[in-house]
Amino acid sequence: MDSLQKTRTGNIIGPWDRPDTSVVRFAMRRSLDILPHDRPLPFGYRIEPWCEPMLPAYAAVLAVAFSDSSDLDFYNRLSSREGCREIMLDLVNNPGFMSGGSWLVFFNREPAAMIISSREPGKDKGCVEVVAVAPRHRRVKVGSHLVGKALWAFRDRRLSEVHCGVNRPNRNAVRFFRSLGFQAKGSEEFL
Repeated sequence: MDSLQKTRTGNIIGPWDRPDTSVVRFAMRRSLDILPHDRPLPFGYRIEPWCEPMLPAYAAVLAVAFSDSSDLDFYNRLSSREGCREIMLDLVNNPGFMSGGSWLVFFNREPAAMIISSREPGKDKGCVEVVAVAPRHRRVKVGSHLVGKALWAFRDRRLSEVHCGVNRPNRNAVRFFRSLGFQAKGSEEFL
């Protein structure tokens, strides 16, 4: 429990949610009643299910994807591959980690994008912990494909809702999740 902290309101936050400075995060939620149609990945891309030996590839995608993000201002661990590896270890060691809702996308042999999902213990709610798409693979709907797959994985487990936390300054992430049917249902200030 050392890696868990509390927000100003006393809620426990997970290992990903350890900002180094104060930040306001939107709590974005989406119902699982109506889901998007499954679209194929663009030519040259392939998706692989979670497996532990690929953890370094997940960390590499995380490092590259956030290299141009405003989230670097809040999470120092994102600035190095070792820090990203630590984040990945924290996420997959989370008791709610869903291996069946986590994937890695390759473009030819290059890791291009990934998603990590979890389930809130004791609740019928899922969580998109992180979606990361390397900059040169954005705008081809790889991220949308990953979130769509995760939504179906949540629904297959009979969950009713999914949520994610998005830092307010990361406007691209806020727009991305809104385009997928997520709505901001509040915000919290993390100290």
